[in-house]
Amino acid sequence: MSTIPPAKDFFISYNKADRDWAVWIAWELEEAGYAVIIQEWDFRGNFVLEMDRGHREASRTIAVLSPDYVKSLFVQPEWAARLAQDPAGRSDRLIPIQVREVELEGLLAQIIYTALVGLDESQARDRLLKRASGQRLKPAEKPGFPGLHTVGERPSFPGTPAPPIDRQVYAKQARKLFDVLDLTALAQPGAIDPDVERPRLSQLFVPQHARRSRPPQTLPRDYLDGQELDLLDPDDEVRQPDFLQDHWTRAERLPVLDLLASPEAHSTVLLGDPGAGKSSLARYLLLQLLKIPGRSRRRADQ
Repeated sequence: MSTIPPAKDFFISYNKADRDWAVWIAWELEEAGYAVIIQEWDFRGNFVLEMDRGHREASRTIAVLSPDYVKSLFVQPEWAARLAQDPAGRSDRLIPIQVREVELEGLLAQIIYTALVGLDESQARDRLLKRASGQRLKPAEKPGFPGLHTVGERPSFPGTPAPPIDRQVYAKQARKLFDVLDLTALAQPGAIDPDVERPRLSQLFVPQHARRSRPPQTLPRDYLDGQELDLLDPDDEVRQPDFLQDHWTRAERLPVLDLLASPEAHSTVLLGDPGAGKSSLARYLLLQLLKIPGRSRRRADQ
């Protein structure tokens, strides 16, 4: 009795949470000339029978590793059946491809996987196709010499660096998002003509006045620290909330922009009642920083 050789190269085993990754992997493999079976494109009718057909018609299985994959009961027979065919891994029947950080346990943890986590599309495609073809995964660029790090020095992050910020595009988008005022919530439906240019925050903003400290509420003892008040006994302060509140109310209110520009305001928390203008102030400050060459760049980096 003759055995019919598998008609497909790979069966893609994945959990539905990783559908996008599975489809991308299948597409790239077929673009490279491989024949693939994947539930998204090929399954019809009974899922279990189709899973069995995919396993029998493909010579190898790609397991798309993620936390959802290792917890799924439905995908366990898919990789377990392939592992039973090749328990020592000599025929490379089961190829785990990691697409999200995951903690592997049991038999699946004993199989060497290929990680695509943290790679851009070009790097991920190159690594996937090399793994599918059995090539070495040697990187194209020479790695940095690890002996340059001194003891106690923190090594640089080896992952994908963040792309550089296009500051002109950032400033344009920030102005579009934060400068134009949306007044539709304050008017009757249809009362605002969409063709009329809307007012801008940078033209209408009126700076508020604020106090340097927060109002005394639940921690009056903490409030007294640094206030140079000798009128209260700390042990008696809880019984005198009215005095503390009155003292705070009488404190001088200063222009908020002056307070924020002071040297001690390098770390500031804005407190206020709903509608006091905290969000408008934050938007206005961003718009003003974008006007200052050099300073806007430093703040954007921070």
